[in-house]
Amino acid sequence: MKKHNAAGSCHHQWRYLTSKLNNLLASGAFAHLAPTQQAKMVRSLRRLWQQMRQFQSHRQLRRALGLAAVLLGLGAGAPLQAQPAFAEPVQNPFALVPSQLFALSTFADLDGDGDLDIVCVEYDRGINPGDPNQRLVYLENQATNGTGPLFTSPVIDFAGVVLDVETVHASPTFGDLDGDGDLDMLISTILPDANPVLFFENTGTPTAPAFAAPVANAFGLNQNFDNNSAGVIRLADTDGDGDLDMLSGYYAYDYDNLVAVFGIGLVENTGTPTAPTFAPGQLHTTASPVGQINSLIFDVADIDSDGDLDILGTTNFAYSDFFQKLVFYENTGTTAAFSLAEPTLNPYSLNSNHLEGLFTPVLLGDLDQDGDVDVLIQNVYNSATATLNWYYYENTAMVGTRDRPEWAASARVFPAVSTGQYRLEVSSTAAQAFFTLRVVNASGQLLEQRQLPGATFLQVDLDLTNQPAGTYLVQLQSPTGQWVQRVVKQ
Repeated sequence: MKKHNAAGSCHHQWRYLTSKLNNLLASGAFAHLAPTQQAKMVRSLRRLWQQMRQFQSHRQLRRALGLAAVLLGLGAGAPLQAQPAFAEPVQNPFALVPSQLFALSTFADLDGDGDLDIVCVEYDRGINPGDPNQRLVYLENQATNGTGPLFTSPVIDFAGVVLDVETVHASPTFGDLDGDGDLDMLISTILPDANPVLFFENTGTPTAPAFAAPVANAFGLNQNFDNNSAGVIRLADTDGDGDLDMLSGYYAYDYDNLVAVFGIGLVENTGTPTAPTFAPGQLHTTASPVGQINSLIFDVADIDSDGDLDILGTTNFAYSDFFQKLVFYENTGTTAAFSLAEPTLNPYSLNSNHLEGLFTPVLLGDLDQDGDVDVLIQNVYNSATATLNWYYYENTAMVGTRDRPEWAASARVFPAVSTGQYRLEVSSTAAQAFFTLRVVNASGQLLEQRQLPGATFLQVDLDLTNQPAGTYLVQLQSPTGQWVQRVVKQ
C-alpha cells in the first residue's frame, strides 16, 4: 500500500512540475526567474526523472517532459549525449499533409519566433522539368505554448518571390551572409551548361523577410565541380572562422564502367561574416557504398553532439538493393578543420523503409525543442500522380555519460534558457594551460571565440542579446579535452 501511495505521489509531483516548467518555458517567464530558483526546479526535475524511470518507459518520460527536456539536456555539468537514438518514424506529423508536389525543402526560422519553419522550391511535379514555373513555398510553424510543431497551409510565392528559372532540382538554403541579422536565401539550379547559384538578399527584417531580385553566382559562388552535376546546397560554418561556407551535393557517373562516385562539394567562404568571398569548390568524394546513384540529397547538423557539423543524406535514384538509403558522413575533424569519414548506411538504427520517392529530402533540426537533432524526411516524386508522405524520426536520446576531461564535471552555463545573458563557470583540481571558448549557432557559424587563461576556477559572462531566438552551442576546450553545452535564447 505504501509503495502504491509513493508511486501515486511521484506521478502527481512529476505531472505538476513538468506542466509548470512547460508553461514557464513557453511564456518566456523561466528566463526571468532568479538563477537559484531555476537551479532548484531543475534539481527537482532530475530527482523526479530518476524516480519515474521505474514506472514509465524512457520514451513516455521524454514525451511528458515536452519543452522541459531541454533543462535535463542542458543542466549544470551535464555532458551531451554523443550517440543519438531515433524512434520509429511517424507518418505526416504536425499537420503536414501528403503531397504530389515536386519540391526540395529546408528548415529556416523566417519569422524569428524561435522555431523551425519549412521552405521549399516547387516545380511542375517533374512532368515538365523545363517549365519555368518555379514557386517558393512557405509552411509556417505556428506552435504555441510548447505544444510542438504545427505547420500551416502552404503559402505560394512567399515574400513576393516569383521564380523564373528553367531548372530542375532547385534547392533553397538560408543564412545571414551579409551579417545584418536577417536570413538571406540561396537557391541552387541545374542547367544544361552551368549550375548557377542564385543569391536573394533579405532586405526586410529577421521577423518579416523581403527578398531583392536574384543575383547569379554572387560573391564568387559556384557549384561546378569538374563539370559534373551538383544539386542540393546548404550554408554552414565548416571551418569555425565565423562566416558561412556552402556545401553542395555532387555526383559523377562513369557510364563505361558503370561506377558512380558521389560526395560533398565544399565552397569555402574566404571573406568575412559581413563581406563574403567564395573560393573555387573542393570535393569530398568517395566511391559510392550504395551502388550506382544519381546524387546526394542532404542536410547538415551536429548529429552526434560533439561540437562539429555532420551530414545526413538520402541517395537519389540508387539502383538494386541500395534504393533510397540514409547515408551518414561523420565529421571526424574539428570545428576548425572539416573532415568527413567514409559514409555509413542507415546510422543509429534509422529506418529507411519509408523512403518512398525517387527524391527524398532530409531535414535536420530540433523540431521538438528538446536540445537535440531530429530528422524529417520529405518524399518527392514517384510518378506524376503519386501522393507521397512525410516521416518524422524523433531523437529520443537523453543526456548520458561519455569520456570527458576532469574539469568538465563542474562546467556549466546558466541559466540554460534565457533572453540573452548567460554565465559560464568551470573549476579544476589542476590549473589548465589555457581554455578556448567558442559560441556557435545552429548552422555551425562561429559567433564568438576567446582564448582564456588557464586557472583552477573560471567565470565568464556570455551575451547573446543581439542574436535571434534559437539554440546555441557553448564549447570549451583545453589541452586535456572538450566540453559542449546547448543553451536556448528566447
